[in-house]
Amino acid sequence: MTPEPPTPYIPPRRRRTSLWVSLVLAAALVFGFGGYAALDYLWGRPTWEVQGLGVIVKGWAPEVESVEDTEALCATLFCEEGWRTNVGNYLLFGTEAEAEYAQMIVGGDSVRNGRLILDRNGVDNDEKLRRLSVEILAPSQDWWG
Repeated sequence: MTPEPPTPYIPPRRRRTSLWVSLVLAAALVFGFGGYAALDYLWGRPTWEVQGLGVIVKGWAPEVESVEDTEALCATLFCEEGWRTNVGNYLLFGTEAEAEYAQMIVGGDSVRNGRLILDRNGVDNDEKLRRLSVEILAPSQDWWG
């Protein structure tokens, strides 16, 4: 049987320094990720995730008449939420990939912003209502700033 080699001696001062460096790095990581998550929540999320699609569609403009019709609109496209309006149908999907796929199926006069699709197929709008429909689609976008 061979004897075990002795463990190297580490002075206590060096151990304390290593411990403090490790604690400071861990705290920096926690605060960094926490700060990033807070900023992402405040400014990085689309408006419909913070307020809800119904609040945006109903409260955006008085000339837009809206009715929730998730059951009928999402029966074939499998969206999470659907609203019929006089400017088009707004469909909210679980992921951007699902929304992109659904937009290819809907085709025609449809516009997508992330997980949200505006389907204007079969709706005859003047220029003012078309602009309004896009502003509802991207309410947090500053188009002129």
